[in-house]
Amino acid sequence: MIAEALLHRIGEAVSRLEEGFIAEHPAVEWQKMKGMRNVVACEYGFIDYRIVWRALSNVLPNDAAAIESILEQD
Repeated sequence: MIAEALLHRIGEAVSRLEEGFIAEHPAVEWQKMKGMRNVVACEYGFIDYRIVWRALSNVLPNDAAAIESILEQD
């Protein structure tokens, strides 16, 4: 449940970003973040926790590093 809540909040935050900002930083998987939010929010029947785990353990750390770099530049 915590993992779902985390992905939901991240997706919500990304959906509030301006399109120009997203376009300026294509190294981050913004669309996938929003997509994971939709999966956990709507559940589409069931949640495959292997996908959730992969997102949290592999994809998110890479995106977090890229986002930290962006924040340090601004």
